[in-house]
Amino acid sequence: MFRIALFALVALVAACKKDPVTLSFGGETMGTTYNVVAIDPSAKLNADDVQAAVEATLTKVNAGMSNWDPNSEVSLFNAAQTSEPQSVTPEFAKVMAAANEVHRLSEGQFDVTLGPLIELWGFGARNSESPIPPDDAIKAALDVVGQAKVLTLDADAGTLSKTYEDTSIYLAAIAKGYGVDEVAATLAKFEMTDYLVDIGGDLVTSGNNAEGEPWRIGIE
Repeated sequence: MFRIALFALVALVAACKKDPVTLSFGGETMGTTYNVVAIDPSAKLNADDVQAAVEATLTKVNAGMSNWDPNSEVSLFNAAQTSEPQSVTPEFAKVMAAANEVHRLSEGQFDVTLGPLIELWGFGARNSESPIPPDDAIKAALDVVGQAKVLTLDADAGTLSKTYEDTSIYLAAIAKGYGVDEVAATLAKFEMTDYLVDIGGDLVTSGNNAEGEPWRIGIE
């Protein structure tokens, strides 16, 4: 009788246990698109709630890092015509500290202050008036770029200052990477450990896909 009761209990528990559910959603952010595929092991999460949390995270990232938003933290820093230290959020300071480290390791090849030169050569939003800018325009742009010499971050004080008032910061090359990390942290709050997050080609993965296999990434 005990064995029969135990078997019935095990069968009941097995019947109540639900298979993991794959949540898949996406949208627009940072001037590009994002996509999330995440495995809900409990099969109890509401996909709309998870997506709302992810989009709230992305909205916060954009509010700090987007050069397309005139009211973002980076845009307000760029617009400020002052060389005095400006207060920055811990998130902004974290990204700038990472940018400074990549700048150092790349021996200056990675530089978040190159906006004036990018625009001057016609690779930005403005159309170049000439395929080759005049020497004086190039010199003027070079005077305000080079993040190691024109930006000073004081992470402890939570401030960032620029040597020249016309210096500007463009975070497109690092903000998406920060964004996928923040989305991953948001998914972790829902106790998900298997996911893939993509923002415009910047990726982060954890665990395995729905088939229990490592995530496979195609590079076009």
